[in-house]
Amino acid sequence: MKTANAVKNMTEIVCNNIDGPLVIIVSAMGKTTNALEAILEEKRNGNNVGERLKLLEKYHLDICNDLFEEKELSIKADLDAIFVDLIRVLEHDISGIEDALYDKVVSFGEILSSSIIAAYLNKRNVNCALLDARELIVTDNSFKEGKVQWEHTNSKIRKAIRPNNDSKAEV
Repeated sequence: MKTANAVKNMTEIVCNNIDGPLVIIVSAMGKTTNALEAILEEKRNGNNVGERLKLLEKYHLDICNDLFEEKELSIKADLDAIFVDLIRVLEHDISGIEDALYDKVVSFGEILSSSIIAAYLNKRNVNCALLDARELIVTDNSFKEGKVQWEHTNSKIRKAIRPNNDSKAEV
């Protein structure tokens, strides 16, 4: 999903088809992953990434402005916190573990999109719980190409998604 209209369309589909608990898995919006890769490359080259970060933040805020009224924009605080975390990750020197840094940085695309989509679903009265895949999916230590450890992952997901949970949707 790369636009507010795409989020609205997905929400209509969800609202018209909820028949019980539903899990929604989202990816980064638009070209966010590409933008994060470019930010990481610029940072590795010793360049200032402030302008690129501002453009990425503006892109997500523009989507929020189309989805929410001004009084509903508590999502902005969430996005601010996500960008503070992203900046913190970019400032850490983990030389020698560049693939780990790559994985951390590009995951922010999904963090941003899932936060926006969960907030919008809740706005539309779809009782939605935001679950963080970083807490649920277990992989081996092969950065950039991690292999999911399915048994452990499935166990964590089953514990997080309870059949009697009050949420109708989980993102």
